[in-house]
Amino acid sequence: MVRQRQADLLLIAATVIAACGWIFSREAIAGMPVFAFLGLRFFFAALLLLPFCRGFRPQKQHWPNSSSSGLWFALNLCLWIYSVSTTASLGEGAFIMSLSMMFVPLTAW
Repeated sequence: MVRQRQADLLLIAATVIAACGWIFSREAIAGMPVFAFLGLRFFFAALLLLPFCRGFRPQKQHWPNSSSSGLWFALNLCLWIYSVSTTASLGEGAFIMSLSMMFVPLTAW
């Protein structure tokens, strides 16, 4: 039962952090251009992940799949930020973006 409680608490924590991310993003794009926000976000994420990538060299055959995946992810983030910047309520954008996980199996099929 203790592991179940830990799992529930971690799920709640992840939900709260994700909600704070939506609010922070909304406030951030109110004061800066959308692509500047995305650039800073990925720059700091790269700085955080850089120590874990020491000695890792991607193979040439992985580049096409990695590039394709990265472009789809970039499109997803641009649409997410656009939805945050244009909707009056964050709940609508969050609901629409949460539906994307339901469409992944359909597009893979």
